[in-house]
Amino acid sequence: MRLPGEPAEGAVFLASCLSRDEPRSTHASRNPGGERPNIQRPNYKTGVGERDKAMRALILRWLLAVLSLWLTSVVLGGRIELDMRRPLAPFLVSLLLGLLNALVQPLLFAFKVITFPLQLLTLGLLAAAASFVLNAVFLYAIGHRGLVQGFYVPNFFSALYAALVLSVINGVLSIVVRVKG
Repeated sequence: MRLPGEPAEGAVFLASCLSRDEPRSTHASRNPGGERPNIQRPNYKTGVGERDKAMRALILRWLLAVLSLWLTSVVLGGRIELDMRRPLAPFLVSLLLGLLNALVQPLLFAFKVITFPLQLLTLGLLAAAASFVLNAVFLYAIGHRGLVQGFYVPNFFSALYAALVLSVINGVLSIVVRVKG
C-alpha cells in the first residue's frame, strides 16, 4: 500500500532511469546486491571518454616511435639512412614496425612459453634477444627491400645494431614521457 504523498513505484523507477547519479535499475531482482553496476561512462565535465584517452595514448606512442626512429638514424649516421626530404618516411616505417610487431607478438609469447626453462636460466635474455632479432629482421625487410621510400638499411648487421639502439632510445623516451592508456 502506498501512503498519501508517496510517489508511485513506476515514478521512482522512471526518475532513477533519468538520473545520471543513480543506477539504471533499482529493482531487487535485476540488481540483487543493491550496488551500482560497473558501467564506464564518459566524463561529462571534460567530454573525454575512455576510447578518446586510449586513442590519444596510441597516437602519443606512435609519435614517440617516430621520434626514436629519427634519433636512431641521427645516432647511427650512415648505418641507416632516413631521408628527411620525405617527411612521411619515419611515420610509415614506425607504423609498419608497429603492425609487424603486433602481428608477431602471439608467436613471441608462444616462444616464451615453450622456452620457459631457458627463460629462467637466462633471466629473460633469450626473449629479449629474440625480440631484437625480430626487430632487426623487420628493419632490414622495410629498409633494404624499399618498402618505404626514404628509408634504407644497407645490411642485416646494421639493422641489428639499429634495433638495439632503437629499443634503448624507445625505452628511455617511454620512461621520460609516461603514456597512460
